[in-house]
Amino acid sequence: MVTVVSAAEVGVRAVAYAAAMFLFGASLFLNYVPRQALRAAQDAGLHEWRALRRHVLRLQIACVVATIVSSLVWLAIHAAVISDLPIAQAVTGPAAGAVLRDTLFGRMTALRLLIALVAAAMLVPGRRVLDVRAPAAGDIARTALAGGLLATMAWMGHAAATPGQDGSIHLCADLLHLLAAGAWLGALPPLALMLVRAARAGTPAAAVIAARATRQFSTVAIACVGALLVTGGLNAWYLVGTPAALFGTPYGQLLLLKLALFVLMVALAAGNRFRLMPRVAAAAEGTADPRTIAAMRRIARNARIEAASGLAIALIVGALGIAIPGAHTEIVWPLSFAIDFGAVDEHGEPGLAPVELLLVCIGAVVVAVRAARRGQRAMLAASSSVGAAALVLCGYLVIVPAYPTTYARSPLRYTASSIAAGAALYAAHCAVCHGADGYGEGPAAASLPVRPANLTAAHALHHRPGEIFWRLTHGIPGTPMPGFANALTPTQMWQLVGFLRARADAEAARNLTASVEKWQPIAAPDFTFEIGRGDQETLEGQRGRDAVLLVVYTLPASQARLAVLAAGRSRLASAGIRVIALPCPTSASAAKAADGVDPAMLAIGDASVVTAYALFLNAPARLQRDSTCGHAEFLVDRNGYLRALHAGLDEPTRDRVVDLLQDADRLHREPPRPPALAAHLH
Repeated sequence: MVTVVSAAEVGVRAVAYAAAMFLFGASLFLNYVPRQALRAAQDAGLHEWRALRRHVLRLQIACVVATIVSSLVWLAIHAAVISDLPIAQAVTGPAAGAVLRDTLFGRMTALRLLIALVAAAMLVPGRRVLDVRAPAAGDIARTALAGGLLATMAWMGHAAATPGQDGSIHLCADLLHLLAAGAWLGALPPLALMLVRAARAGTPAAAVIAARATRQFSTVAIACVGALLVTGGLNAWYLVGTPAALFGTPYGQLLLLKLALFVLMVALAAGNRFRLMPRVAAAAEGTADPRTIAAMRRIARNARIEAASGLAIALIVGALGIAIPGAHTEIVWPLSFAIDFGAVDEHGEPGLAPVELLLVCIGAVVVAVRAARRGQRAMLAASSSVGAAALVLCGYLVIVPAYPTTYARSPLRYTASSIAAGAALYAAHCAVCHGADGYGEGPAAASLPVRPANLTAAHALHHRPGEIFWRLTHGIPGTPMPGFANALTPTQMWQLVGFLRARADAEAARNLTASVEKWQPIAAPDFTFEIGRGDQETLEGQRGRDAVLLVVYTLPASQARLAVLAAGRSRLASAGIRVIALPCPTSASAAKAADGVDPAMLAIGDASVVTAYALFLNAPARLQRDSTCGHAEFLVDRNGYLRALHAGLDEPTRDRVVDLLQDADRLHREPPRPPALAAHLH
């Protein structure tokens, strides 16, 4: 039942898009493209104008009828989907009325029906409609109505669901995309009709009409293609997200098919402009030889193919309207290889830069073109050889093996609890070979024929999370690395991936000091905490508001340091730093035991926070002893990145508040950066 309804909705969407585009494009074409050409043909032009107007009128009436019918059917399908009732019950019951009254889709449907009815009333031809001299007020009004009808489709697609300021930009881009598509595709049927009639007539006057009309339409089409490229790129940015999603999601694959048809249409339009139009241009000299007539027929044939491609695109757009956008669905890579300009070997060494080789290739092509023009055969052969070699070597470097999960995104957020779970799995399944710290020096490493990889650098930083997931699941052929598909669940595998990435970040954190220095993309794991009897909060919830000083403390050793921080808490808050202090071991009684410390900074959290953040000290045991955990302070900026860390109590009475205020000033003077991703993808 769902499949039938989905197929029906795709068909209805396609009819609605096609009808609106052809109605708008035909009206726009009739108003501005053929008039000058038909006026130049005098009596013959007036005859052609009246014939063209009659045919276009029939097309417009058909489009209005299709709009009304498709809108009503679309409303019935939408009401049935929302109410989960059969279509007959949804239409006869209150569901359809509720959809019309209470949803954006319903209000847009009502507006579309109103516009279509007004347009139908205005399609009754009068004397001024047949005037070839200039568009009458009624002609302009009909075009405006058709444009408004097409524009409403922007509020019935994915663009209307994009929130915030991005939603406004996306909606405007989609609206302009629709209008540009309608102005180009919708004008193709009347253009093809004009050219067919001109070719049949075979007179110089008919050739003049065809030449001038085609030239004017070509200018409009070029502007429309440019607008489609820009607005289509913006739409893809919001709906697809990454190039990988173009190939690895159903939405992206449909979009690729749409792009292929678009390229075909552009190629046909380019052939019309640069090959066929110069032949028809001879008609301006008053001739209409067989070559000119044949060229007009070929342009008409190409216009019909473009129009048919436009119908196919409308069907694809209908399917895209009910598909989940590629940016919001799992990527399943369909190829055994991928192109990666940042590819490195297993040891993290980049080798030759592919971009430099690509520049060499481009330079060689430029030299080869100049040599060909000057007839310098030796230079042509040499530059061609260099360019080909650079291209082959570049391809060798950037084409890397790929798996179905290469571009997969982790379903788990980058949290302390997930990292702690991954740490336990690593200790149970991986540490025996790769070692406790991931350097490839585990107890079993010496007995293996191939040394285990250094998981802290090469794999975690230079491989995508999906690649690591695949290798954990299926192993690595030709190496002792086994697959854990039968031992671990997919969720556990992703927990391991998150732990490995945290361990790799811990390596990068070796460069961090107690003061804020150069920014590094080290995301701070999120965690949940409570202060007193307040609501649960998260570290991520502080983003955009305050930097956070996370203090992991042990009593009584940390008592003096906590007192110093408590005394300066108001100054730190004014500077944009919130102090969150977690006891170790974590317990409510431990948090209450800090006498004389401001309770507004004493928090209760899960033990996983200590486990996860201990990684960044490169000394996990320091914060994981049973009785005493030591003391550590982590400064996280308002974008969620770890910026400084201070471990130990070498100077317990030092006024750290002054140092932190200086750090706050440095953070405020930094340029804005995007927030750390919750999934922590590099």
